[in-house]
Formats: sequence, C-alpha cells, structure tokens
Amino acid sequence: MAVPPTTDQDYLLDLLDAELQPFEHSIATAKREIDLIREYRTRLIADVVTGKVDVRHLAPPPGSEGLEEMVEVLEPLDDAADELDEEALAGEVAHADD
Repeated sequence: MAVPPTTDQDYLLDLLDAELQPFEHSIATAKREIDLIREYRTRLIADVVTGKVDVRHLAPPPGSEGLEEMVEVLEPLDDAADELDEEALAGEVAHADD
C-alpha cells in the first residue's frame, strides 16, 4: 500500500484544518445558541409552573370551535421530558425564589 510521506500528510492536515475552521466555528455557535434557547425554555416552563408568568389569557375560551385543529398544529416538545427532571426543576424553583 502506498502511503505519502509524513510531511505531505502534515501539510494536508494543516490545509484541512484551515479550510474547516469556519465551519467548526459556525457549528459551535449554533450549538451554543441551541443550549441558550433550551435554557430559556426550561426557565419559562419553571416560571409558568411556579406562577411567576400568567398564561391564562392564552387559553381558548370554552366552547371554541376548531380546538382539535389548533392542538394538531402545535409542535410536540420532543425532549422536554429529558430536560425537566426533578433535580433541574428543583434548581429552577430555588433560583426563581431568589
């Protein structure tokens, strides 16, 4: 099997690192933004549960037509159960009381 010399391999690795750096930076920025949005969502849910945010005005009035269609349009919180374990909520509630 033919293998290029280590100097050529090092050159190619350096070239790839330089070319991929902007992509790695964009990926890291997107991951950080996702983490912040999840943290905000967790905090908002904790504030609603503890009564710090009033959401009663968001409920449709009784007897509203098309309630089933409205519910079907809503996106499910796919990983909300993972994020809202008791330990995390206890920390959020303790923080909200400060």
